[in-house]
Amino acid sequence: MKILLLILLFFIGICLSSNNMARELNNNEKGLIPKFAFKENEIELSRNVQQAKYCESIGRRAAILGYEQGIFEVWVYPLKILHDLQLSFNIRGLTQPIKGSQLAEYIAVKPEATTITYAHASFTVKQTIFVPIDKQGAIILLDIDCYEPLTLFVNFFADLKPMWPAGLGGQFSYWDDAAHAFVISESRWKFGAMIGSPIAVQYSSGPAHRLPDNPTQFKIEIDPKVAYQYFVPIVIAGGVDGMEKVRETYEELLTSVTELYQENVSYYRRLREELLSVETPNKELNLAFEWSKVAIDKGFACNPWLGCGMVAGFGTSGRSERPGFAWFFGGDACMSCWAINSYGDFNIARQALTLLRNNQRNDGKVMHELSQSAGLIKWFEEYPYGYYHADTSPYYILAMYDYYLVSGDLKFLKESWKSIKRAYQYCLSTETDGDGLMENTKAGVAASELGKLRGKRVLVDIYLAGVWTQALKAIADMATVMGEAKLRAQSLELYEKACSTINEKFWDPNKKMFAFGILQGGGRVNEVTPWQAVPMVFDLLEPQKASHMLNRIASSEISTDWGVRYLSNKSKFYEPLHYNQGAVWPFLTGFVAWAEYRYHRGIAGFTHLMNIARLTFVDALGFATELLSGDLYKSIDTAVPHQLFSSAMFVTAVVRGLLGLKGNAVERVVKFAPHLPAKWNELNISNFWVGDDRFNFKLKRQSNKLTLLAVRSASIKKDNSQYQLQFSQAFGLGTKIIGVLVNGKRVKFQSIPTGHDIHCQINIPINKETIVEIEFNPGIEAEPLERQPKIGDRTSSLKIIDTALDGNEFRVTAEGISGSSYRLGLRTSFPVLSISGAQIVSDTNSYKEIEMTFPKKNSREYVKKIVKIKLKL
Repeated sequence: MKILLLILLFFIGICLSSNNMARELNNNEKGLIPKFAFKENEIELSRNVQQAKYCESIGRRAAILGYEQGIFEVWVYPLKILHDLQLSFNIRGLTQPIKGSQLAEYIAVKPEATTITYAHASFTVKQTIFVPIDKQGAIILLDIDCYEPLTLFVNFFADLKPMWPAGLGGQFSYWDDAAHAFVISESRWKFGAMIGSPIAVQYSSGPAHRLPDNPTQFKIEIDPKVAYQYFVPIVIAGGVDGMEKVRETYEELLTSVTELYQENVSYYRRLREELLSVETPNKELNLAFEWSKVAIDKGFACNPWLGCGMVAGFGTSGRSERPGFAWFFGGDACMSCWAINSYGDFNIARQALTLLRNNQRNDGKVMHELSQSAGLIKWFEEYPYGYYHADTSPYYILAMYDYYLVSGDLKFLKESWKSIKRAYQYCLSTETDGDGLMENTKAGVAASELGKLRGKRVLVDIYLAGVWTQALKAIADMATVMGEAKLRAQSLELYEKACSTINEKFWDPNKKMFAFGILQGGGRVNEVTPWQAVPMVFDLLEPQKASHMLNRIASSEISTDWGVRYLSNKSKFYEPLHYNQGAVWPFLTGFVAWAEYRYHRGIAGFTHLMNIARLTFVDALGFATELLSGDLYKSIDTAVPHQLFSSAMFVTAVVRGLLGLKGNAVERVVKFAPHLPAKWNELNISNFWVGDDRFNFKLKRQSNKLTLLAVRSASIKKDNSQYQLQFSQAFGLGTKIIGVLVNGKRVKFQSIPTGHDIHCQINIPINKETIVEIEFNPGIEAEPLERQPKIGDRTSSLKIIDTALDGNEFRVTAEGISGSSYRLGLRTSFPVLSISGAQIVSDTNSYKEIEMTFPKKNSREYVKKIVKIKLKL
């Protein structure tokens, strides 16, 4: 009997224990997120965690900025909510928690979210961080795998500070038991934030009247059974409209996690699948192009006081309140608009330009920068940065015109016309000597903000001269649309004068170079820089003169294996780490590549494009840094890791340089002038938007025929009026065009020699589908066989300065490290009669490789060499 009683009590105990566990499980489930599968993303980037490498997740109204080892700061614009947010873990048997930074092993970056994997012998935690596109907050999802209970600690320092240079006082924080969250606010309860988790409990407490000096902490107890079924969410919300609104946002984020994540996925899928994409034989370039679109898009920020526009870049602020350059910039926004218009997101470009228009000075000058905390301070009245730069006003004119041409948005042009004319009048007011050019001494800085080049008291630099001169042409064209004949005539006259000034005053016939600047009182600043490429992207420099300058830029004095130096390393002012005297700027590299394609220097152009493309995978995964050392392949410590103009100029150089794509929705014209590298036989371009029309192009090159399939998709507005396709395909020197067929019928064409290639040019209508076939006898093309640099390397790759075909002699002018050997690829069906300065090491069908060795010198330096190849034409 006693035995039966004991057995009965045992089973009752089990049942009671089970019921208690069930109740505990249900309590733990409250507010947790049932696990769902994260969508695969074909452009995902991943690697083993690298300490101190930047990573992020950014939306329109909030951002998480941090490092791969799992340390973050959180912003809800314009407030810095907290910094040093990180996880730590404890299990049975440990005397103290283990910091997550010690366990971070792997990072996977997608446009919609970033995931860090923390691995311990007893547990694995995958921390997925994402910021919903249009919400004032952020979400962290923890996918936990453990076989025994795990205690997780969330540590952070509360801030609640507005972005530089504004300030707040009276901040405090406290634990809210009902919300399972810390509340952070200030004495008026106007600005505030919340951070917590539905199963969190308070672990630290702070003073009632101020923020604590030590980390604020809450803990989460993890049951293995619960962790198997649910994500554990950590939610951060913030705002400037009172704590009630912050609580609403917090609750909305917490109860809509799955939907908000899917919205992120869908948003970035649209960016990839509905806007311009490029598929080339170079997978690295393709991936860099997609991520550059993401990098630019993440720079579109919305501020509760100022509206929406383009910021300049992102980086951590540490204990300060400057998150990289995450406030609004005028010139950067205009450069971004070139790229945004190129890949077709016209709505974003229009909003970015609207913000600039709304903050134009009374005299017409366009703003340089606008802090996101400007709603709290007299930014333009009391700080000197608002209208600091000269180039923003002509850039604004160019960006407005570019948007109008590509989008066809006449309504926006009319709305903005008074503003555009005011910017024009301001620019005119800074021209005092009658040469047609704006003057830095009147308008402000442009190419150089600091350093010796600015110290020379430059009257006008070639960068400002180039942007302003092209703006004059833009004003003339827009004046035509607006029916202002007098303004058109005035601006065209000034345009001609400015073009002459650039080609005469800046040109030094003895040194055969364009100067960086013109000095007050006369004289030139004869420094070799990439800035001379800026007027070239607009075809403003005379081709023969430009050729000399491009040779200098392609040489080792400017070009490294990771981009172009700000200043020649032969200059007495050169400093490899100096912002304006020697560092490598990816956005300047983009200008150079674009200019090289405009002047048919496809070899150097592609080399410089790939310099930028590789940066996508080096530091912050998916993003290009602001600047690197001029001597060593390494970003500078002070550089912003996600710099928009680095990515924007890459996109622009790919689309308008390499592809030669430019749309004109007003005149209903698409220009397509691709320069294919020697090894490329295929090219696919999808979703090139011009106004409401979308175009796809497929190129295929065979030994004696090139085929283009051009498809125009139905207009959204069902406008079936005809488009013209101006197709100008580049071929190698010595190519003979035999004939062109369009949809099977012979058409007229032009064969245009440029000195560096041959273009077959046709002008044809393009409706739903058009097939172009070009029959040709191939000439000769060259390409360096790439050497990819490693972090910390000095530049050592082959520099192709120029190529030419004179009679039957093909010449390659190159630079290489003394004593080093390099290989050069040649695509040609011409028999080689002789070769001087190199030898053939591989010959497969129509593709040859030659090897050249450069003379040995006592020092490690670049030397020049000319290879001459006699061909049987």
